[in-house]
Amino acid sequence: MNKTILAVVVSLAVFTAPSAFAAEGFKPNYDESKTGSLSLPQAIPAGTKDARLAWETTRRSEILNLFHDNVYGKTFTFKQVKVIKTSAKHPLTLSKGYWQTVDLSLDGRPAQLLMYMPDSAKPVPVFVGYNFCGNHGVTFDPALPVSTQWANPLVCGSKVDPTQVTTLHNTFTPASRGVRAYRWPFDDIVSQGFGVATLYYGDVVADNPADFQRFIQTSRPGEAVGDYSAIGVWAGGLSAVADYLQTRKDVDSDRLAVIGHSRLGKTALWAGANDLRFRYVIANNAGEGGAALARRNYGETLASITTDFPHWFSAKYASYANNIDALPVDQHMLIDLIAPRPVYVASAKEDQWSDPKGEFLSVVAAKSVYQLYTDDIFTTDQQPKTGQPLHSRLNYHYREGVHDLFHYDWQQYLDVGKKYLQEETSVSKS
Repeated sequence: MNKTILAVVVSLAVFTAPSAFAAEGFKPNYDESKTGSLSLPQAIPAGTKDARLAWETTRRSEILNLFHDNVYGKTFTFKQVKVIKTSAKHPLTLSKGYWQTVDLSLDGRPAQLLMYMPDSAKPVPVFVGYNFCGNHGVTFDPALPVSTQWANPLVCGSKVDPTQVTTLHNTFTPASRGVRAYRWPFDDIVSQGFGVATLYYGDVVADNPADFQRFIQTSRPGEAVGDYSAIGVWAGGLSAVADYLQTRKDVDSDRLAVIGHSRLGKTALWAGANDLRFRYVIANNAGEGGAALARRNYGETLASITTDFPHWFSAKYASYANNIDALPVDQHMLIDLIAPRPVYVASAKEDQWSDPKGEFLSVVAAKSVYQLYTDDIFTTDQQPKTGQPLHSRLNYHYREGVHDLFHYDWQQYLDVGKKYLQEETSVSKS
């Protein structure tokens, strides 16, 4: 077998395995009878008088700080966001709109924003989110050059032809063009009156422990690397994009949505918790460390994720691997921090590693805070069957298929976006 093809096959084999932690004897539990009892920390202690006042004056900030201290680390803010170059507008062929690139400098680090926008006389709401495989990977348009940034072979293999060499020695090849275009139905989004601003997550910081360590040592000299996390840095990058979007007259910066899939779904939730400019927060298959409850022994666990991906979280998070009940928060409280803004959590049937039931139970547990603000909350506490989405201020769906972002997912996100970003022009910024 050709050595290049062999390397890709090996990479795909690693990608399809649940966890490198499995090599050390970890066997994920997929038996509901073995998940154990579930006792969650309360966002608002029982018996609290004037719960909404307590939430707004003390408890919300306490919980936010607990996540900083124990899960995602210190806030990472890019101090200087500069526009280096803005491209011409390229007309779209299937919808009335255009795409263009904006070359940004984030504290001197180059990052290219790719925007798809409708032709509109008024400012429009915009979905903001990272992509995994470079801006060239979300479109087949040859006008976009192939990214020269570090490439992650474990997330950018071709789903159509596994023998395609999309990355080689952690660099993108020409075969990676359009490799994740199916995740971004730009024409559908634009035709429904929304814009999209996406950038490659590797432009902000490369997704590996060594590069992350060098990034923190360079950008925050003298501080402990373990006090920060890649998710925290990526969340800071999304806020930097929001900084830029506030300067554009064609963007309604009061109606920004943040979206992410998998590890970037975790990032979207954390960005939404910290940055109130994101009026609608979407976590697609975010799993452990994202939307799924950490205290449920099902699929990926705190122990496995902090072993496989230590740089995603602060060093403190791993210390709870063998004593999870000592963790003062759980992921339903991350969703609480987004209240009363609409949040959407989505799961997939063939993605049990991400614990779909744990994701749903997290949304259910977040009702206690959302109910302080609105009656617009789905009433069931039973996980729905596939293809039966629950839409309200709290949203959830469970679809057929694998760990991925598909057109069905976007259809749901757009339906909710129309209600809360188009029909309701003012969602409380509490």
